[in-house]
Amino acid sequence: GAVGLLLLIVQAGLIVFLLRRFRLLSGRLQRERLRYDRMHSARLALVGDIAVSIAHEVCQPLSAILSNADAVSMLLQNGRVRSAELREILTDVRHDVMRATDIVRGQRALLSDHEPQASAVDLNSVVRETLQFVRQYAAQEDVIVRTTLDTALPCAIGDRTQLQHALLIILVN
Repeated sequence: GAVGLLLLIVQAGLIVFLLRRFRLLSGRLQRERLRYDRMHSARLALVGDIAVSIAHEVCQPLSAILSNADAVSMLLQNGRVRSAELREILTDVRHDVMRATDIVRGQRALLSDHEPQASAVDLNSVVRETLQFVRQYAAQEDVIVRTTLDTALPCAIGDRTQLQHALLIILVN
């Protein structure tokens, strides 16, 4: 009788409570999923912008390498090959190859998921390197980037890539 009815009322109340709780959780999950999707889309857009930046940044040293190869070719055609000139051109080529490699390496590090490694970090170099990544993006958006860096700034302890990533997000937003 009365105990059974009381138990039935408690069970019904529990079912109503659980349904409301489930509805609340479901709404939260949907909002969280929507937020995740927006963040993912923003990251993909940023990766696209960075890809454009990589192409732009790498084209400069590659063009310089091509110019140097053309210069060597002309020297060889004219028969006026001087070893000092060739050494100077090879030094330029080596420098440009290293510059292109550093650009690609820096971009890969920025986009990769890695374990943070705390070390002494020159914040001015972090700012300069990160600005290289966004210069093309900023130019497309008609944004002029000016910096005033403190040369007396001491090194900070942190993960260089994470610092670049955080600065990149701030700059792009």
